[in-house]
Amino acid sequence: MVGCMPLSGFRKAPILAPGVGAVKREDSAGERCYHGGFEMRSRGRVQETAQDTVQVNQGPPQVTILLATHNGERWLPEQLDSLLAQDHPALHIAIRDDASSDATPSLLAAFQERAGSRVTVLDNSTHTPRGSKANFAGLIEHALTRRPDSHFLFCDQDDRWHPDKISTLLAALPGDASAPALVCSDMRVVGSAGSPLANSFMDYQRLSPAAGLARLLVQNHVSGCASLFNRAALELAWPLPPAAPAHDWWLALLCAAGGRLAYCPQALLDYRQHADNAVGAQGFNARYLWQRARGSQGTSLAQLYSQAEALWERLQERGYDCPKALASFLATRGMARPRRLGALWSGGHTRSGLARNIPLWLETE
Repeated sequence: MVGCMPLSGFRKAPILAPGVGAVKREDSAGERCYHGGFEMRSRGRVQETAQDTVQVNQGPPQVTILLATHNGERWLPEQLDSLLAQDHPALHIAIRDDASSDATPSLLAAFQERAGSRVTVLDNSTHTPRGSKANFAGLIEHALTRRPDSHFLFCDQDDRWHPDKISTLLAALPGDASAPALVCSDMRVVGSAGSPLANSFMDYQRLSPAAGLARLLVQNHVSGCASLFNRAALELAWPLPPAAPAHDWWLALLCAAGGRLAYCPQALLDYRQHADNAVGAQGFNARYLWQRARGSQGTSLAQLYSQAEALWERLQERGYDCPKALASFLATRGMARPRRLGALWSGGHTRSGLARNIPLWLETE
């Protein structure tokens, strides 16, 4: 397995720079304290924790895959087969369809009959499609109320998972079960017929997976379909706020700000590109640069501030301090454009690539 890179929570005690990351404190002696994602325990609890870990690890962790579908009949069968081919034995697949008008419901019914108790197809009475975020929100609610599992993965209908995806990400997930944690892998980009377009999604998009919270506030580089996260992360993320543009971005922000976020450079799925992609990947070429320079793609500055405010409110509600990176970004709101540009730059709130930053710098709130 390729070595995985921690993106947050890498500082070791007692070197604890104030304001670096979210802090969660409990006053009782021997209770956990999180600072920037690093967990400390009093010496009186170390032995007990080690014993607890042995008990938990006696069997493989139970994992639930959260699969959202909508009119996916063309690629869904291949994806479903790849899920059953995972080398991690303890898994369950929860599926929610968003009012498909093609053969997707029939394919799901046949898959449930074939896979038996390993699959749950949620009853969705909505007859009008509500979109990807709402569909995954329904899956998250199901996971937290009906599934006792410790780890979860988002899943798109048109990709193809490699057999070792779950086992590799489980081994790379940082921290323990009590701290919110997420690990994201790279992806191989393929065409509609499965032919390779790029061996690395990160290289294809010219993204920096090592970027921390400061950049994550203005640019998402964490793909939900390539991520695995624990129950603590899902509980912190729920409910999804209206200000969050996407479920995966919101989850990544919370883990970067109040837990642990890591990156695994191994490509663990084939990320299929076709005309009907909800998000998709686009090569970093002249057309892409022109679109970004015109501001025709991407999240607006007003949306970024709204999401950051929602993040601050959620951390405050759940007992976390505001990370320094989040505070510095929110402080730029309302500044005149030249001053804001300097503050964003000095605070590390920049996107990868000059063209991606032009709309961010020129846009008014």
